[in-house]
Amino acid sequence: VQVWHPNATVGTTVAGDPNGVAGWTNVNMYIIDNGNSRVLLWSPGASVGTTIAGTTGINANSTSSFGQAWTMAVDTSNSRIYLADLWYNRIMVWPFFANDSSYIIPLSDIVGVTIDIGGNVYATTHHLNTVTRFPAGSTSGTVIISSGLSLPWALRFDQYGNLYVANTGSGTIVMFCAGFAANSTGSIVVSGLNQPVDIAFDSQMNMYVCEYGNHRVVKLAKSP
Repeated sequence: VQVWHPNATVGTTVAGDPNGVAGWTNVNMYIIDNGNSRVLLWSPGASVGTTIAGTTGINANSTSSFGQAWTMAVDTSNSRIYLADLWYNRIMVWPFFANDSSYIIPLSDIVGVTIDIGGNVYATTHHLNTVTRFPAGSTSGTVIISSGLSLPWALRFDQYGNLYVANTGSGTIVMFCAGFAANSTGSIVVSGLNQPVDIAFDSQMNMYVCEYGNHRVVKLAKSP
């Protein structure tokens, strides 16, 4: 894992051998370490991370372990994470530093997960090309997007409540405006990407896209 400061031409390595960096919130970094079946919290300046979820070295279909996860949502207000466990077809809701997940949401073919300001959970199913919404605290969801997607991966909300979905199949980012109706098609806001797999925003609403097919991160400045 490398930290890249604004306008830098090289990054600084702060962690090794992860399968995915899930987020940077309140200056702490959260890393999915699939190789060791755990999630790490990495504080600024730290030389090692602290395990906040998972059982180091144990890959299992249990409440205390996970299989293979590529994305997660971090809820710092309630000190918990939502982990998309692709291998075992589930979302694991995990309090920080707990030995076990507090509850599990079953969902086949899941790769992306995020939450809105109300704690509702949204997840992408990769080959079904859908987004499912789970009310806060519920394990029963409803498909709210079933068209206009092509092998969706990550999905994120911006500070205004708009939802963005990364389509690895079509190389696009699709936006659904805040309060969108179920089964809306959304609007393509970015195209021409090579397998986008993650999305993030900074405080100025610039968008950052992890472009897996080109092994790079693309910064897209906010429109004037």
